Amino acid sequence: MVNQLKYLLVKHILTINNTDDIAITEMMDCIKLFESSLASKETRKSYMLLLKKYLEFVAKEDIFFKSNARLIEQKIIEFILHLKQQGKSYAAIRMYLAAVKSFYKINDIVLNDSKISKFLPEQKRVRKDRGYDYKAISMNSSKVYSGISNMANLDKRG
Repeated sequence: MVNQLKYLLVKHILTINNTDDIAITEMMDCIKLFESSLASKETRKSYMLLLKKYLEFVAKEDIFFKSNARLIEQKIIEFILHLKQQGKSYAAIRMYLAAVKSFYKINDIVLNDSKISKFLPEQKRVRKDRGYDYKAISMNSSKVYSGISNMANLDKRG
């Protein structure tokens, strides 16, 4: 998986105009830095896969956009909108976003998280759980109180 991503990155860089050996080396160093920053084997595997999907989306563009954070943010927002159009869930998009933001963060690119987060889809409840309202609490507490009273009366008789 990691080797596939490295291959994709090298291929990606070669398709960008004016690419030289220095740019390829720098990109490989960025990937190695990102990869080594991920402690868990499972996190490494999933983040590398998610980052690969982002790089496929970016296609032939320079993924660092000449270190312009605003352009990077715009591309991430476009990626979020693309994932929403594909019907990806809130949780899935958050996973993609975590991998992409971690990649840029470890490579010293500061992004505006609050701006990017505004484009996430609405978080929908999968489960139908709900909190207790006042009526349910008072009804349950009266049952508990009557049960305790009954137990106390049995003790007095016994």
